[in-house]
Amino acid sequence: MISQNFFLSLAKERDLPTSAKTILFFIMGSSDAESYIFFKQKDLSDELKIDKSEVCKALKILMNKGIIAKAGTVSAYKLNPDYGLNNSTDETNYIKKTQMIAMHA
Repeated sequence: MISQNFFLSLAKERDLPTSAKTILFFIMGSSDAESYIFFKQKDLSDELKIDKSEVCKALKILMNKGIIAKAGTVSAYKLNPDYGLNNSTDETNYIKKTQMIAMHA
């Protein structure tokens, strides 16, 4: 579960270009359960219809802000767990458990 504060702070980011936000949303929607995503910049460029040089700039911005990090290989990135849909904390586990109980009651 993502904090609403994350979306509010993202909306107020004036130095985060649209291409970086687009790529961030793509990463958030495509990352695995551990918040990893594997892609080549060219493939991401083709998929999102963003110039490859813009993809490169956007990824650098996201890394400099600590939103994503390189994850060992050339084409691997890890989403900061604070921003991921798959992050797991006691609070989110409690919320999920409560929602599941409510659905089956």
